[in-house]
Amino acid sequence: MLQPPIVTTPPLVVTPPVAPGAAGRWRGGPAPDGDPGNGRQATNSSLAGPAALVAVPVGVGSLAQAAVTHYRSPGGAEPDGLTAVLSVEPDTAACLLASLRAGAQVSIPTAGTVMAGLNCGTVSSIAWPYLASGLDAAVAVTDDAARRAAADLASLGISSGPSGAASLAGVRAALTGHASAERRAFLGVDPASVVVLLSTEAGRPA
Repeated sequence: MLQPPIVTTPPLVVTPPVAPGAAGRWRGGPAPDGDPGNGRQATNSSLAGPAALVAVPVGVGSLAQAAVTHYRSPGGAEPDGLTAVLSVEPDTAACLLASLRAGAQVSIPTAGTVMAGLNCGTVSSIAWPYLASGLDAAVAVTDDAARRAAADLASLGISSGPSGAASLAGVRAALTGHASAERRAFLGVDPASVVVLLSTEAGRPA
């Protein structure tokens, strides 16, 4: 029997239903009609070790679909679900999060956000089945959190705008704060874990 989504606020985190017989986070089979060729640019061979968590900024969800396919499909990086996949959206345009909570694809009204590249009110109908069955967790972040993340990346010499830095903001929201120990355990993240942040936007000129 599928487990219901787990929702905690703040931050707003949804964990999609788990496959029958699974313990903890997603351990199901391949994403529907998965193409193991997607998402090949990000591979564990270039990291210090297998990624425990990959954070993906989400607008309509196409990049997240590629990440889920890469980590869940036969022949992909981690078909057994050893790598958790976290989606990150603006809190003013969290259409995927709303869909996960509803258990079905829904459209929502959006508002302005500095994460302009993620300002989408409807998740892709193609991406939705992959994300509904393959994501481990989803989170919505504020503009302020995205700005702080972009500034912190810039201080490290990494050029990333708010849409790209949303992945860092999302990881911070998911792995710190109230009840974060439970979320870290659920996602299989500890102090020695490798966490991958996908950034989809360079920093803006001053």
